[in-house]
Amino acid sequence: MSDCIEFPAPILILGIMPRSGTNFLHQLICLHPGCVSSVLWEDFFLHPAPLLEAYAHAVYSEWIPLTREKLEPVIKSPIDSLLHHLGNGLLSFLYTQNSKSQRLVAKTPWVRNLSYVFRLFPNAQILLLVRDGRSVVESGVTSFYWDETSAMHQWAQAAQEILQFQQDYSHLSDQYLVLKYEDLYLNTVEAMTKILNFLNLDLQHYDFSKALDTPVIGSSDLRREQGQYKIHWQPVEKTGEFQPLNRWENWSDAKHSLFNKIAGQQMLKLGYTLQETLMEETEPKMNFSTDFVDNKNGSHQHRKNLNDHDKIVKQILEKYQAVLDNSTQDNFYY
Repeated sequence: MSDCIEFPAPILILGIMPRSGTNFLHQLICLHPGCVSSVLWEDFFLHPAPLLEAYAHAVYSEWIPLTREKLEPVIKSPIDSLLHHLGNGLLSFLYTQNSKSQRLVAKTPWVRNLSYVFRLFPNAQILLLVRDGRSVVESGVTSFYWDETSAMHQWAQAAQEILQFQQDYSHLSDQYLVLKYEDLYLNTVEAMTKILNFLNLDLQHYDFSKALDTPVIGSSDLRREQGQYKIHWQPVEKTGEFQPLNRWENWSDAKHSLFNKIAGQQMLKLGYTLQETLMEETEPKMNFSTDFVDNKNGSHQHRKNLNDHDKIVKQILEKYQAVLDNSTQDNFYY
């Protein structure tokens, strides 16, 4: 049973991390007349998703046994049902001032807490945008003065989250599509044809000529202003000087070697190649165990014991706080 207000299946763009091309993909999709942009530039709805799960468990724990007993025959999983309804409330907010007859297009340049996306938005179609980690790192260092090594680790962790998501949600593979920025840029018509078909959007209503002339927004190539590096977010006509695929061509052998050790496994698994170096190659020794809630091992399942719910709430809050304490997200745009 679900009496949620249903919208046309929303289109959620999730980039592996900032500088992955979510603005470009968002512009391309919104050229279709059947789509409408979210009211927010970026929503980050998944980042605090563990708090919504903690809320759902906390609320459920307050219900008296009689309430739970009456609910169980009607709703298989009250926690997941609550999360679905909360997700619909978030979608309703994104539709503010927009027609609900069109497909909502929302974006976030992160995949943090990706495992929650179908629990909050079970009817959504997800576009997961990846980009060569070297280009992401170099763009971020140039644009926002990221720490190189930290950015390499961030990219590797985000890539691992996508790979884990593909494994855990292979049964929903018809609801998400993993895309490469490089394919989108080099073969725009072919890539958009694939995307539009996946989204069940009529190709005849799409202006492919406009797609090929899509302006550039927020690129690190457009950063110089009054002698200083500064990013702006105004559309700029794309010229032949715009070369987003070779940002790392001047990397040293040592830098390539460091990147390969940190993120090499994830690069290969996502279909990228690595720059061979003369330096000794060693297998990366990274622990990709997630700081997030393990949804496969029962955190979302119905618990009759109220103490179990209290423990779950405490665990979720503790793990979410650990994520906040260790997060460098706030430094990525400044």
